[in-house]
Amino acid sequence: AVFVRVYKFEDWLLFKADQVRDATLAMEAFNNGPGELPLLGPRAAGTYLRLGPVFYYMQYSSAKIFNSLEPHVLAYPDLLFSILAIPLLFYFLKHFFSRRDSLLITLLYSFSYILIQYSRYAWNPNSITFWGLLFIIGLYKTSQEENKKRAGLWLLVSALGYAIVSQLHFVAFVGYPVVAVLFWILFFPKKINWKYWAGAVLIVVFFYIPVILSNLNTGGDYVNQFVYALTAKNDSGEVNLYKDWQKISTSFTNFITSVGHKDSFLSFLGGTILILAGIFASIFYSFRDKKNRRFAYLILVWFAVFILILLKTDNSMKPRFFMPI
Repeated sequence: AVFVRVYKFEDWLLFKADQVRDATLAMEAFNNGPGELPLLGPRAAGTYLRLGPVFYYMQYSSAKIFNSLEPHVLAYPDLLFSILAIPLLFYFLKHFFSRRDSLLITLLYSFSYILIQYSRYAWNPNSITFWGLLFIIGLYKTSQEENKKRAGLWLLVSALGYAIVSQLHFVAFVGYPVVAVLFWILFFPKKINWKYWAGAVLIVVFFYIPVILSNLNTGGDYVNQFVYALTAKNDSGEVNLYKDWQKISTSFTNFITSVGHKDSFLSFLGGTILILAGIFASIFYSFRDKKNRRFAYLILVWFAVFILILLKTDNSMKPRFFMPI
């Protein structure tokens, strides 16, 4: 998995308009000092809302560590987190599946063409898989962990994951808190001390200091843009549930098999079977064994929330939009 991500990384690097824009910002900060780093990150597509700047700060950090502005150096953070997502996924799966089954699922993930493709260049959504999974693991462990202190520490881990992933994509910014709220409705970690809750809030606030400063400097413009993006995003085009479902199921097939295209009936059929079978299995095993109920509910909520958000926010339904799940 590492080999297919690093092989000829420098020579085969994708470098287009968005990468030029981001590299220019990193170059200004590298040459003139960190004071040149922007307070806001890339635009959320279709709006004037900008994400948090953590992606730019990652690129700047990589440039400083390696003392280089070569394009591939700026892509190192995405490469690193794409590799780290592999053992993190295995760790997550081992909570519910055997070692063999966890390895097989991780194998499918590791050699997914789409995930490999997005690990081999610099772009703000490319690290979602690691940070989003870190958030989900922390969220699950807060309710699963019996030890109060460990549960509190996992809450801090979850806060760190959200503080980063929410600055990488608008869908992640909105979706993960909704998943947390719905999960905690049934599995709220009452045992966690209030100090850990305060610490979790402080972690998120710390990573959002640049955004807060920007909002103050612009008289609340960031909040206004966020409200607009949340309420008015994607009023263009009609909603066609059949076509949207076709895109959803086809994308899931592509992630797992690395074959097929957007008009492939087999990909459409295969994805539909996979998703429906997964939903059925989650419900079945949650009733069959109570210890699986927490996991099954988390998976179902995680899937449903992001699918509904994608139906609301983006008609293109390109495979990359499914990276948070």
